[in-house]
Amino acid sequence: YKLLYSIRYDNDYPYYNLYINRVLEDSSNKFINKKVQGMDLFKPSTGVPFGGGIGSAKDFLIVSEDNYKFPYIGTYKVKLKQYMRQESIPGISAVGFRVEKSTTN
Repeated sequence: YKLLYSIRYDNDYPYYNLYINRVLEDSSNKFINKKVQGMDLFKPSTGVPFGGGIGSAKDFLIVSEDNYKFPYIGTYKVKLKQYMRQESIPGISAVGFRVEKSTTN
């Protein structure tokens, strides 16, 4: 499977990157794995935002893993938490997580 983050942000975001802590659990809340994911939202050398959108709002789809294999058939739960140095982060309006069938096997 392909695991992706969808980030909606704008130019008020004060950093060029974002860190998210992802926890995967099964339907009985059994811990499967944890990953801290760093992602660049702006090009560090120029400050140009990645993603597309109208005006200052940008939507950016980021691949976390291209060929993830779940340990067994079932229902899973994904918990996301921002992993930055401040509690509230200006400029981030939405964070999503998506699972797609991978085109690579």
